[in-house]
Amino acid sequence: MDEIISQVRGYGTHPVLVTGGEPLMHKEIHDLIHLLLEEGRTVLLETSGSLPVEALDPRVIKVLDIKCPGSGEADKTCWSNMNFLNKQDEVKFVICHQEDYRFACEVGRLYRLTDKCKVLFSAAQGFLQPCELAAWILRDHLSVRLQIQLHKFLWPGKPRGV
Repeated sequence: MDEIISQVRGYGTHPVLVTGGEPLMHKEIHDLIHLLLEEGRTVLLETSGSLPVEALDPRVIKVLDIKCPGSGEADKTCWSNMNFLNKQDEVKFVICHQEDYRFACEVGRLYRLTDKCKVLFSAAQGFLQPCELAAWILRDHLSVRLQIQLHKFLWPGKPRGV
């Protein structure tokens, strides 16, 4: 943990994104978050949404990656997490096709996500063009933010774990 904190300090940035695999699987994650927050940093935690988030420090900005049917992991979502969202938090959907888009719209409507938090729609690289997703969002007058999978552009062809 000291090595991680030292490396974060070396970057000289204020916000810190905790991600990679599923950070909530690690019992020490709460200690790491506490240390980062005590240094006055803004901490974002990106999670697949498959594990409960209610134990997170309320100062943490939660970024829930809700898995759509196209991911093959939609059944792993911990839906009770929707009760712990607030205006600083984000819910992200990575969309492969129309079915995923309809799923994301339905989840957003069912849980009134745009009233609770920021909502991000991202086109899955290699499956859906961002311009096509943008057209659907505009057509349906959605109050969501279009996003790209930035890691796929920064490290193209790299396997997981980058």
